[in-house]
Amino acid sequence: MLVPAATSGRAVLISGITVIVAMAGMFLTGNGIFMGFAEARSSWCSRPSSAR
Repeated sequence: MLVPAATSGRAVLISGITVIVAMAGMFLTGNGIFMGFAEARSSWCSRPSSAR
């Protein structure tokens, strides 16, 4: 059970890092549409789960 848990945990970590890099890339492009997507996603993630 430890090996599957470690493997799935690693997959979640890698996908999380991928999302963070993608959001940072959207901000760094300077394109208004991409920045809007990144800002909207960031504000949605920072809301409490009861407000979603």
